[in-house]
Amino acid sequence: MAFHGFDRDTFLLLAENKFNDSRPYYETVKEQIKQKAIVPMREICSELSFSITLSLKPKSNILLVKI
Repeated sequence: MAFHGFDRDTFLLLAENKFNDSRPYYETVKEQIKQKAIVPMREICSELSFSITLSLKPKSNILLVKI
């Protein structure tokens, strides 16, 4: 997995979800939200946390494990 950014449609989708704040609407867009927002957010968090851990490694005794 690698983070490739968010597209414009992702932000529009999240804004629509906020303004159509209902369970029925969410159910119709849930898979799109997962693919366009949640998965990329997990990817960037994973990359950033690994990079931060690598930068700390010389200064501490941290065991590196990539999940």
